[in-house]
Amino acid sequence: MHSAAHDIAAKYGLRKSGNRHTGPCPKCGGSKDSDKFVLFTDGGFRCFACGFKGDRIKWLREMEGMSCREAHDAEGKDCSPSCPNYGPCRNGEPVKRRPRSVRPQVGSTPDALAEVAAAHPGSAWRAWAGKMLEKAQQSLAKELEEIRWLESRGIGNAQVDQYQLGWLAHDLRVNRLELGLPVEEGKERLWVPGGLVIPIFDGSGELHRLRIRRPPAAREKFLSDRKYVWIKGSGNLPMVLRPSGPARGAVIVEAELDAMAVAAAHKDVLVVALGTVAGGIDVKLRAELEKLPVILVALDADPAKDGKLGAGPASVKRWRRSFRQARFWPMPAGKDPGDFVRDHGGDLRQWVESGLPPVLPRASSVVEQPEPERPAPVCQDVPFSPEPSSPGDGGGDFPLSAAPPLDDIEGFTDLLRTEAGSVWYGHAPHGELVARFWSDAETLDSFLRRGRIRQIMYGGGAVADFLERLPRGQYIGANALGQLHSEVTDAA
Repeated sequence: MHSAAHDIAAKYGLRKSGNRHTGPCPKCGGSKDSDKFVLFTDGGFRCFACGFKGDRIKWLREMEGMSCREAHDAEGKDCSPSCPNYGPCRNGEPVKRRPRSVRPQVGSTPDALAEVAAAHPGSAWRAWAGKMLEKAQQSLAKELEEIRWLESRGIGNAQVDQYQLGWLAHDLRVNRLELGLPVEEGKERLWVPGGLVIPIFDGSGELHRLRIRRPPAAREKFLSDRKYVWIKGSGNLPMVLRPSGPARGAVIVEAELDAMAVAAAHKDVLVVALGTVAGGIDVKLRAELEKLPVILVALDADPAKDGKLGAGPASVKRWRRSFRQARFWPMPAGKDPGDFVRDHGGDLRQWVESGLPPVLPRASSVVEQPEPERPAPVCQDVPFSPEPSSPGDGGGDFPLSAAPPLDDIEGFTDLLRTEAGSVWYGHAPHGELVARFWSDAETLDSFLRRGRIRQIMYGGGAVADFLERLPRGQYIGANALGQLHSEVTDAA
C-alpha cells in the first residue's frame, strides 16, 4: 500500500475494502455509501462514474496543485520516456531532440473550423432509440411543468410536436450488445439518464442522435456537472433546422433547444446547433453555408476564468476565419436565446432580422413608380424587450431616437461613422451591397444602430439609390461616402 493512501482515505472519507479503498469520488462527489471511486495499492486511482483516473503523479498534479516537476520530486521519480512531453519538457535532464521532419503537415490549418467526418448510428441502435423516443413523446405530454418551462424559452406545443421532444421519467440500463455496441470497461449495460429527450435527425429525416437534458434534481444527487448527456451509439452530426423556403441566412447556436426557439421565431433562416461551442460541421453543411449571404454566430463568447481566450471566443474566431460572411452576433441580453426570451422578454425574430440583409423592392431612378409600401424598420422606438435595458445586460438606455429618413444621407453617414462601418458593393456574380463593421457590437444600442443602417440601405429611398451607384469592390467609409455624395450633388 502506498504510504499516502491512508492520508487520502482519511481526507476524503474512503473505506478500506480488501487491499484497496473505495468511496465517493473526490472529483465528482457522490453519497458517502458510494463505491464508484477506487484507490489502488500503488497510489493509482479510478472513478467509474466520471472517468477520473491516473497514477500518483496525476493525483498530486490534479488534487494537490503541484507542477509536473514538483510531483516527480515528491515521489522521488524521474520523468518517464513514455511521457508525450518528455522531449520538450525541461523538468528533467536535457534530451537530445530528433531532427525536425521536412514532411508536409497534413490536417486542418490553425484556427480553422473543425471538419466532422459523418458517422451514423447502427440499425439496432436506431430501432431501439425510435421506440424509446415514441414512448418519451407520450410521457412529455403529461409533464406540465416541463411544458411550461419549454414555452418560457420560446418553444411552444407546436415546436414540441414538430421536433419530437420527449420525457424519460427515470434512468435506464440497456444491454449494449442488443444495441450493437461493444462492452466498455467491463460494463455490459448502457446508462441512459432520465430527463428531457432531444432527438436530432439527419438530412433524410432519420433519427441520428439522442441527447438528454438531466433535470436539476437528478444532477444534485449524481454528476452535478453533467447537465447534458449524449447517448452512446448516436451519430456525430449537428442539428440543422432548415426553412421551408430559401434561407436568407444562417444562425449558429450551441444548444439544440436554443436552435428550436430561433427557428420558431424566424422562418427564413437555417439554424445550426453545434452541441458544443467547439463543435465542427461536415462537408455538405459547409457547402450549404457558403452559399448564404450571412452567418450569424451566436455562440457564448465569454472569456475563460483565467482571463484568457476561452472555448467560445476561440470558436467565434474560427467561424469568422472560415466564412467571409460570418459575423459575431451575441445576445443583446442573457447568455443564450432561451435566456433572452425567458429572463428578458426578448424578441428573437427582431434580433435575427436585424442581422439579415432584407429582400425589399427598390425604387427605380429611371421610371417613376408608386412608392412601395415599406415594412416598419427593424428597430423601432420600442425596447428590444419589455424591461428597460441596463448597463449590465447589454448596455444602453431606451428608447433611442427615431431612425433617420431613408433619404437622409447625412443621418446615414453619422450612423455609419458611429459604428465604425463601411459600405461594400461586391463584384459580380454575387454583387451584394452590404455594410461591414470593424468590431463586434458590444451593446444593445449598437445592435439597434446597425439594424437601422441596414434598413436604410435596403429601404428603397434616395440613400439606397445612391449606394447602388458606388464603385464596386471597394470599402467606402462614412467620410468618403459623404464626400462622394457632395461631389455628385455639386456636379448635378
